[in-house]
Amino acid sequence: MGWQDFVAAGRNDEAFVARQLETQVGGMIRVATQAEDIYDHVDFWWTKPDGAIVGVDVKGMKKRSRYDDRPDNDITWLEFRNVHGEAGWLYGKATYLAFRRIGLTVFVDRLRLVGYAEDMIRGKQVVDRRPVVCGIPYTRSRWGRNDVTVMVPLDDVQALAEFVLPN
Repeated sequence: MGWQDFVAAGRNDEAFVARQLETQVGGMIRVATQAEDIYDHVDFWWTKPDGAIVGVDVKGMKKRSRYDDRPDNDITWLEFRNVHGEAGWLYGKATYLAFRRIGLTVFVDRLRLVGYAEDMIRGKQVVDRRPVVCGIPYTRSRWGRNDVTVMVPLDDVQALAEFVLPN
Protein backbone atom coordinates (compact mmCIF):
# COMPACT_ATOMS: atom_id res chain seq x y z
CA MET A 1 0.00 0.00 0.00
CA GLY A 2 1.49 3.31 -1.11
CA TRP A 3 1.07 6.70 0.55
CA GLN A 4 -1.70 7.57 -1.93
CA ASP A 5 -3.70 4.62 -0.60
CA PHE A 6 -3.27 5.86 2.98
CA VAL A 7 -4.44 9.33 1.97
CA ALA A 8 -7.49 7.88 0.18
CA ALA A 9 -8.37 5.69 3.18
CA GLY A 10 -8.08 8.73 5.46
CA ARG A 11 -10.37 10.79 3.23
CA ASN A 12 -12.91 7.92 3.25
CA ASP A 13 -12.81 7.81 7.07
CA GLU A 14 -13.26 11.59 7.25
CA ALA A 15 -16.28 11.51 4.92
CA PHE A 16 -17.81 8.58 6.83
CA VAL A 17 -17.50 10.35 10.21
CA ALA A 18 -18.88 13.61 8.78
CA ARG A 19 -21.95 11.72 7.47
CA GLN A 20 -22.30 9.97 10.85
CA LEU A 21 -22.46 13.29 12.68
CA GLU A 22 -24.92 14.84 10.24
CA THR A 23 -27.30 11.86 10.20
CA GLN A 24 -27.06 10.65 13.81
CA VAL A 25 -26.56 13.90 15.72
CA GLY A 26 -27.48 16.69 13.31
CA GLY A 27 -25.87 19.95 12.35
CA MET A 28 -23.80 20.83 9.30
CA ILE A 29 -20.32 19.96 8.07
CA ARG A 30 -17.78 22.17 6.29
CA VAL A 31 -14.67 20.40 5.01
CA ALA A 32 -11.50 22.09 6.24
CA THR A 33 -9.23 23.90 3.84
CA GLN A 34 -5.92 22.27 2.98
CA ALA A 35 -4.13 24.75 5.26
CA GLU A 36 -6.52 23.98 8.17
CA ASP A 37 -5.96 20.27 7.62
CA ILE A 38 -2.17 20.52 7.48
CA TYR A 39 -1.43 23.24 10.05
CA ASP A 40 -4.42 23.15 12.41
CA HIS A 41 -5.00 19.38 12.27
CA VAL A 42 -8.71 19.80 11.54
CA ASP A 43 -10.38 17.59 8.91
CA PHE A 44 -13.76 19.33 9.05
CA TRP A 45 -15.77 21.89 11.01
CA TRP A 46 -19.04 20.71 12.54
CA THR A 47 -21.77 23.21 13.28
CA LYS A 48 -23.55 21.37 16.09
CA PRO A 49 -27.35 21.47 16.47
CA ASP A 50 -26.90 24.13 19.22
CA GLY A 51 -24.99 26.36 16.75
CA ALA A 52 -21.50 25.84 18.24
CA ILE A 53 -18.78 25.32 15.61
CA VAL A 54 -16.09 22.79 16.50
CA GLY A 55 -13.16 21.24 14.66
CA VAL A 56 -12.94 17.47 14.23
CA ASP A 57 -9.80 15.49 13.38
CA VAL A 58 -10.56 11.90 12.30
CA LYS A 59 -8.21 9.02 13.14
CA GLY A 60 -8.61 5.77 11.26
CA MET A 61 -7.72 2.39 12.71
CA LYS A 62 -3.96 1.86 13.05
CA LYS A 63 -1.57 -1.06 12.83
CA ARG A 64 0.88 -1.90 15.61
CA SER A 65 3.54 -2.21 12.92
CA ARG A 66 3.59 -1.18 9.28
CA TYR A 67 4.27 -4.84 8.47
CA ASP A 68 1.00 -6.07 9.97
CA ASP A 69 -1.63 -7.29 7.51
CA ARG A 70 -4.50 -5.28 9.00
CA PRO A 71 -5.30 -2.56 11.51
CA ASP A 72 -5.62 -3.43 15.19
CA ASN A 73 -8.94 -2.60 16.90
CA ASP A 74 -7.22 -2.61 20.31
CA ILE A 75 -4.61 0.15 19.93
CA THR A 76 -3.96 3.53 18.37
CA TRP A 77 -0.96 5.85 18.09
CA LEU A 78 -1.02 9.39 19.51
CA GLU A 79 1.21 12.02 17.88
CA PHE A 80 3.06 14.52 20.10
CA ARG A 81 5.41 15.72 17.38
CA ASN A 82 5.07 15.17 13.63
CA VAL A 83 7.75 13.90 11.25
CA HIS A 84 8.95 17.48 10.66
CA GLY A 85 9.53 18.03 14.38
CA GLU A 86 6.53 20.35 14.72
CA ALA A 87 3.59 20.03 17.11
CA GLY A 88 1.66 16.86 16.36
CA TRP A 89 -2.09 16.54 15.99
CA LEU A 90 -2.56 16.20 19.75
CA TYR A 91 -1.74 19.92 19.89
CA GLY A 92 -3.87 20.97 16.91
CA LYS A 93 -7.01 23.13 16.91
CA ALA A 94 -9.60 20.34 16.79
CA THR A 95 -12.11 20.22 19.62
CA TYR A 96 -12.78 16.53 19.03
CA LEU A 97 -10.59 13.67 17.88
CA ALA A 98 -12.75 10.97 16.29
CA PHE A 99 -11.27 7.46 16.47
CA ARG A 100 -12.68 4.77 14.19
CA ARG A 101 -13.17 1.30 15.70
CA ILE A 102 -14.94 -1.78 14.46
CA GLY A 103 -18.63 -0.95 14.74
CA LEU A 104 -18.30 2.55 16.19
CA THR A 105 -16.61 5.94 16.24
CA VAL A 106 -15.28 7.36 19.51
CA PHE A 107 -15.30 11.17 19.97
CA VAL A 108 -12.80 12.43 22.54
CA ASP A 109 -12.19 15.98 23.70
CA ARG A 110 -8.67 16.70 22.44
CA LEU A 111 -7.56 18.52 25.60
CA ARG A 112 -8.69 15.63 27.78
CA LEU A 113 -6.70 13.23 25.61
CA VAL A 114 -3.63 15.50 25.81
CA GLY A 115 -3.74 15.26 29.62
CA TYR A 116 -4.02 11.46 29.47
CA ALA A 117 -1.18 11.18 26.93
CA GLU A 118 1.19 13.54 28.74
CA ASP A 119 0.59 11.71 32.04
CA MET A 120 1.30 8.40 30.30
CA ILE A 121 4.76 9.38 29.03
CA ARG A 122 5.86 11.69 31.86
CA GLY A 123 9.35 10.74 33.01
CA LYS A 124 9.85 8.10 30.29
CA GLN A 125 12.71 8.12 27.82
CA VAL A 126 11.88 8.27 24.11
CA VAL A 127 13.05 5.11 22.29
CA ASP A 128 13.90 4.60 18.62
CA ARG A 129 12.87 0.94 18.40
CA ARG A 130 9.14 0.37 18.02
CA PRO A 131 7.80 -0.65 21.44
CA VAL A 132 5.74 -3.82 21.76
CA VAL A 133 3.81 -2.51 24.77
CA CYS A 134 1.71 0.61 25.22
CA GLY A 135 2.92 3.76 26.95
CA ILE A 136 6.50 4.05 25.66
CA PRO A 137 7.25 7.24 23.67
CA TYR A 138 8.70 6.35 20.27
CA THR A 139 10.58 8.24 17.55
CA ARG A 140 11.67 7.20 14.07
CA SER A 141 14.64 9.59 14.18
CA ARG A 142 17.05 6.91 13.02
CA TRP A 143 15.18 7.08 9.68
CA GLY A 144 15.53 10.86 9.54
CA ARG A 145 12.15 11.65 11.06
CA ASN A 146 11.59 13.94 14.02
CA ASP A 147 8.30 12.53 15.30
CA VAL A 148 7.30 11.38 18.78
CA THR A 149 4.32 9.07 19.16
CA VAL A 150 2.98 6.67 21.75
CA MET A 151 0.89 3.53 21.32
CA VAL A 152 -2.12 3.44 23.66
CA PRO A 153 -5.04 1.06 24.26
CA LEU A 154 -8.15 2.15 22.38
CA ASP A 155 -10.19 1.09 25.42
CA ASP A 156 -8.42 3.86 27.38
CA VAL A 157 -9.28 6.36 24.65
CA GLN A 158 -12.89 5.18 24.59
CA ALA A 159 -13.10 5.58 28.38
CA LEU A 160 -12.35 9.31 27.85
CA ALA A 161 -15.07 9.71 25.19
CA GLU A 162 -17.50 12.61 25.14
CA PHE A 163 -19.77 10.44 23.00
CA VAL A 164 -19.72 7.32 20.82
CA LEU A 165 -21.66 6.72 17.60
CA PRO A 166 -22.44 3.28 16.15
CA ASN A 167 -21.43 2.68 12.52
